[in-house]
Amino acid sequence: MEKLELIRTKQYIADLLQAEILSGQLADGQILVQSEIAQQMNVSRIPVREAFQQLEQSGFLVRISGRHVCVCGLTSRRLRQLVSLFWQLVSTLLQDIPVAAGEYLESATSEEEFFLRLTKIIDNHHVTVHLMRTWRDYIRLLSPERAEERAKLLCEAGSAVKDGDLARIQDRMQQFGLLLIHDIPDEDTPNK
Repeated sequence: MEKLELIRTKQYIADLLQAEILSGQLADGQILVQSEIAQQMNVSRIPVREAFQQLEQSGFLVRISGRHVCVCGLTSRRLRQLVSLFWQLVSTLLQDIPVAAGEYLESATSEEEFFLRLTKIIDNHHVTVHLMRTWRDYIRLLSPERAEERAKLLCEAGSAVKDGDLARIQDRMQQFGLLLIHDIPDEDTPNK
Protein backbone atom coordinates (compact mmCIF):
# COMPACT_ATOMS: atom_id res chain seq x y z
CA MET A 1 0.00 0.00 0.00
CA GLU A 2 2.81 2.44 0.79
CA LYS A 3 4.25 2.17 -2.72
CA LEU A 4 0.87 2.92 -4.30
CA GLU A 5 0.51 6.05 -2.14
CA LEU A 6 3.97 7.21 -3.23
CA ILE A 7 2.98 6.78 -6.88
CA ARG A 8 -0.16 8.81 -6.29
CA THR A 9 1.84 11.56 -4.60
CA LYS A 10 4.37 11.68 -7.45
CA GLN A 11 1.61 11.80 -10.05
CA TYR A 12 -0.30 14.44 -8.12
CA ILE A 13 2.80 16.65 -7.94
CA ALA A 14 3.60 16.11 -11.64
CA ASP A 15 0.02 16.92 -12.66
CA LEU A 16 -0.03 20.03 -10.47
CA LEU A 17 3.30 21.34 -11.80
CA GLN A 18 2.30 20.57 -15.39
CA ALA A 19 -0.95 22.49 -14.97
CA GLU A 20 0.94 25.45 -13.50
CA ILE A 21 3.40 25.41 -16.43
CA LEU A 22 0.60 25.22 -19.00
CA SER A 23 -1.32 28.03 -17.31
CA GLY A 24 1.76 30.24 -17.13
CA GLN A 25 1.81 30.31 -13.31
CA LEU A 26 5.30 28.81 -13.56
CA ALA A 27 7.15 30.95 -16.08
CA ASP A 28 9.45 29.83 -18.86
CA GLY A 29 12.98 29.80 -17.42
CA GLN A 30 11.85 29.74 -13.79
CA ILE A 31 14.12 27.64 -11.55
CA LEU A 32 12.47 25.00 -9.36
CA VAL A 33 14.31 23.52 -6.40
CA GLN A 34 13.40 20.03 -5.21
CA SER A 35 13.62 20.83 -1.48
CA GLU A 36 11.54 24.01 -1.81
CA ILE A 37 8.74 22.25 -3.69
CA ALA A 38 8.81 19.40 -1.15
CA GLN A 39 8.56 21.88 1.73
CA GLN A 40 5.71 23.83 0.07
CA MET A 41 3.76 20.62 -0.50
CA ASN A 42 4.67 19.10 2.86
CA VAL A 43 6.09 15.92 1.29
CA SER A 44 9.50 14.29 1.13
CA ARG A 45 11.87 15.06 -1.75
CA ILE A 46 11.46 11.58 -3.26
CA PRO A 47 8.05 12.11 -4.94
CA VAL A 48 9.14 15.61 -6.00
CA ARG A 49 12.28 14.17 -7.60
CA GLU A 50 10.19 11.54 -9.38
CA ALA A 51 7.69 14.17 -10.55
CA PHE A 52 10.59 16.29 -11.86
CA GLN A 53 11.91 13.26 -13.76
CA GLN A 54 8.50 12.62 -15.30
CA LEU A 55 8.15 16.25 -16.36
CA GLU A 56 11.69 16.22 -17.78
CA GLN A 57 10.74 13.24 -19.96
CA SER A 58 7.68 15.14 -21.17
CA GLY A 59 9.72 18.24 -21.98
CA PHE A 60 8.19 20.54 -19.35
CA LEU A 61 11.38 20.75 -17.27
CA VAL A 62 15.10 20.76 -18.04
CA ARG A 63 17.62 19.64 -15.42
CA ILE A 64 20.21 22.31 -14.79
CA SER A 65 22.15 21.00 -11.79
CA GLY A 66 21.74 18.57 -8.96
CA ARG A 67 18.27 19.02 -7.54
CA HIS A 68 17.36 22.05 -9.65
CA VAL A 69 15.29 22.18 -12.83
CA CYS A 70 14.27 24.95 -15.17
CA VAL A 71 10.73 25.36 -16.50
CA CYS A 72 10.42 24.95 -20.25
CA GLY A 73 7.26 26.97 -20.80
CA LEU A 74 4.95 26.28 -23.67
CA THR A 75 4.58 29.40 -25.79
CA SER A 76 1.97 29.64 -28.51
CA ARG A 77 4.65 29.25 -31.16
CA ARG A 78 6.06 26.10 -29.51
CA LEU A 79 2.59 24.63 -29.10
CA ARG A 80 1.69 25.32 -32.76
CA GLN A 81 4.87 23.56 -33.84
CA LEU A 82 4.11 20.57 -31.64
CA VAL A 83 0.49 20.33 -32.82
CA SER A 84 1.57 20.59 -36.46
CA LEU A 85 4.11 17.79 -36.06
CA PHE A 86 1.56 15.67 -34.20
CA TRP A 87 -1.22 15.79 -36.79
CA GLN A 88 1.28 15.28 -39.62
CA LEU A 89 2.67 12.22 -37.82
CA VAL A 90 -0.82 10.79 -37.33
CA SER A 91 -1.68 11.49 -40.97
CA THR A 92 1.46 9.69 -42.14
CA LEU A 93 0.76 6.73 -39.84
CA LEU A 94 -2.81 6.44 -41.11
CA GLN A 95 -1.59 6.38 -44.70
CA ASP A 96 0.81 3.52 -43.89
CA ILE A 97 -1.47 1.14 -41.99
CA PRO A 98 -3.45 -1.68 -43.60
CA VAL A 99 -6.86 -0.85 -45.06
CA ALA A 100 -8.40 -3.52 -42.84
CA ALA A 101 -7.45 -1.50 -39.75
CA GLY A 102 -9.67 1.37 -40.85
CA GLU A 103 -12.86 -0.23 -39.57
CA TYR A 104 -11.24 -0.75 -36.15
CA LEU A 105 -10.27 2.93 -36.00
CA GLU A 106 -13.57 4.16 -37.46
CA SER A 107 -15.53 2.64 -34.57
CA ALA A 108 -13.58 4.45 -31.82
CA THR A 109 -15.83 6.50 -29.56
CA SER A 110 -13.31 9.08 -28.30
CA GLU A 111 -9.96 10.66 -29.12
CA GLU A 112 -8.27 8.58 -26.47
CA GLU A 113 -9.77 5.34 -27.78
CA PHE A 114 -8.76 6.25 -31.33
CA PHE A 115 -5.13 6.85 -30.34
CA LEU A 116 -4.99 3.74 -28.15
CA ARG A 117 -6.30 1.70 -31.08
CA LEU A 118 -3.80 3.32 -33.44
CA THR A 119 -0.93 2.37 -31.12
CA LYS A 120 -2.08 -1.28 -31.27
CA ILE A 121 -1.91 -1.20 -35.06
CA ILE A 122 1.46 0.55 -35.43
CA ASP A 123 4.45 -1.75 -35.39
CA ASN A 124 6.89 0.78 -33.93
CA HIS A 125 7.12 1.04 -30.17
CA HIS A 126 9.17 4.27 -30.25
CA VAL A 127 6.56 6.05 -32.36
CA THR A 128 3.67 4.83 -30.21
CA VAL A 129 5.39 6.03 -27.02
CA HIS A 130 5.90 9.52 -28.45
CA LEU A 131 2.44 9.59 -30.00
CA MET A 132 0.66 8.79 -26.73
CA ARG A 133 2.94 11.02 -24.65
CA THR A 134 2.25 13.98 -26.95
CA TRP A 135 -1.49 13.27 -26.91
CA ARG A 136 -1.56 12.85 -23.11
CA ASP A 137 0.66 15.80 -22.22
CA TYR A 138 -0.50 18.39 -24.76
CA ILE A 139 -3.20 17.56 -27.29
CA ARG A 140 -5.93 16.33 -24.93
CA LEU A 141 -5.53 19.50 -22.88
CA LEU A 142 -6.48 21.78 -25.79
CA SER A 143 -10.15 22.76 -25.72
CA PRO A 144 -11.61 19.67 -24.03
CA GLU A 145 -15.06 20.95 -25.03
CA ARG A 146 -14.12 20.27 -28.68
CA ALA A 147 -12.86 16.72 -28.06
CA GLU A 148 -16.00 15.18 -29.57
CA GLU A 149 -15.59 17.21 -32.74
CA ARG A 150 -11.96 16.12 -33.01
CA ALA A 151 -12.92 12.50 -32.32
CA LYS A 152 -15.43 12.65 -35.18
CA LEU A 153 -12.71 13.85 -37.58
CA LEU A 154 -10.43 11.05 -36.41
CA CYS A 155 -13.15 8.44 -37.00
CA GLU A 156 -13.75 9.90 -40.46
CA ALA A 157 -10.01 9.51 -41.09
CA GLY A 158 -10.37 5.87 -39.96
CA SER A 159 -13.19 5.46 -42.48
CA ALA A 160 -10.91 6.91 -45.16
CA VAL A 161 -8.27 4.31 -44.21
CA LYS A 162 -10.90 1.60 -44.63
CA ASP A 163 -11.73 2.97 -48.10
CA GLY A 164 -8.05 3.40 -49.03
CA ASP A 165 -8.72 7.10 -49.69
CA LEU A 166 -5.38 8.83 -49.01
CA ALA A 167 -6.65 12.29 -50.02
CA ARG A 168 -9.53 12.03 -47.51
CA ILE A 169 -7.13 10.88 -44.77
CA GLN A 170 -4.98 13.95 -45.38
CA ASP A 171 -8.03 16.23 -45.51
CA ARG A 172 -9.52 14.95 -42.22
CA MET A 173 -6.17 15.10 -40.46
CA GLN A 174 -5.57 18.62 -41.74
CA GLN A 175 -9.00 19.63 -40.40
CA PHE A 176 -8.07 17.95 -37.10
CA GLY A 177 -4.81 19.92 -36.96
CA LEU A 178 -6.45 23.20 -37.88
CA LEU A 179 -9.08 22.66 -35.20
CA LEU A 180 -6.31 22.22 -32.63
CA ILE A 181 -4.28 25.17 -33.88
CA HIS A 182 -7.37 27.39 -33.94
CA ASP A 183 -7.67 27.00 -30.17
CA ILE A 184 -4.11 28.18 -29.47
CA PRO A 185 -3.93 31.88 -28.50
CA ASP A 186 -2.26 34.12 -31.09
CA GLU A 187 0.04 35.92 -28.68
CA ASP A 188 3.33 34.27 -27.85
CA THR A 189 2.58 33.77 -24.19
CA PRO A 190 2.30 30.58 -22.16
CA ASN A 191 -0.78 28.52 -23.02
CA LYS A 192 -3.71 29.11 -20.66
